[in-house]
Amino acid sequence: MPNEFVVTEKLDLTITLSTTSTTTISAIGSYTWALNNVNYTISDNYSVVNGCDTQILALTILPIDNTTIGVLTANATDATYQWIDCGNNQPIAGETNQSFTQTALGDYQVAITVNGVSSLSACVNVIPLGVKNENSKLGIQLYPNPSKGTFYLKSPFDLEVAVYNDLGQFILSQKSFTGVNVLDLSMNASGIYFIRVIEASNVNTYKVIKN
Repeated sequence: MPNEFVVTEKLDLTITLSTTSTTTISAIGSYTWALNNVNYTISDNYSVVNGCDTQILALTILPIDNTTIGVLTANATDATYQWIDCGNNQPIAGETNQSFTQTALGDYQVAITVNGVSSLSACVNVIPLGVKNENSKLGIQLYPNPSKGTFYLKSPFDLEVAVYNDLGQFILSQKSFTGVNVLDLSMNASGIYFIRVIEASNVNTYKVIKN
C-alpha cells in the first residue's frame, strides 16, 4: 500500500454572543447622543451597531413649556428667554429674563429656547400695573366705584368691554350697548380691577375697586 498521510488542522474558534442594550432618555426640545454625536429632535428608537454590540436609544422629546403666568412669567425653567411685542412682532430690547414686567398696555409673548430648540408662547393681552383712571372724553360713565361687585356702564355708543385684574390677567369681556349696561363682578374676588372700554379706535381704561 502506498504511504498515506493524514493532515489535521486545528481551528481555535471563539463564538461571541451578540449583545443589545437600551438607554431610555426624555429630553426637552432636543437631545444629542454622545455615542454618535447626533442631535435628535423627534421621539423614536435610534440604534448604533458596533460589531456584535447594538446600542439602542429610546428617546422621548418633550415639548417646551411655552405657557406664561401672572405678570408675564414663563413656566419653563433652565431656558433662555426673549420677550416680544406682539403689536409689531419685534423683540423687546433687554427683556431676556424669565419674567417681564410690562410698562405699556398691549399684547406680549416670549420665545423660549431649550437645548437649541425654540418655542413661542401665545400672545397675552395685559394692562400694566398702576394704570390710573382716565376721564373719558366720550361721555362714558362707570359707577358706583367702589362697589360690592355690580358696576353700571353708561355710554352713548356700543362698546367692547374687557376686564383685567390687578396682575393684568384677563377676566372677562362683553359687548355693551348704548345706554346703561351692568358689569357684574360679584362672583370675583375683592380687589382692584381695570375696565378697558373700546369704541372704534378710542380706548379708555378705568380702575375700579370691588369691596
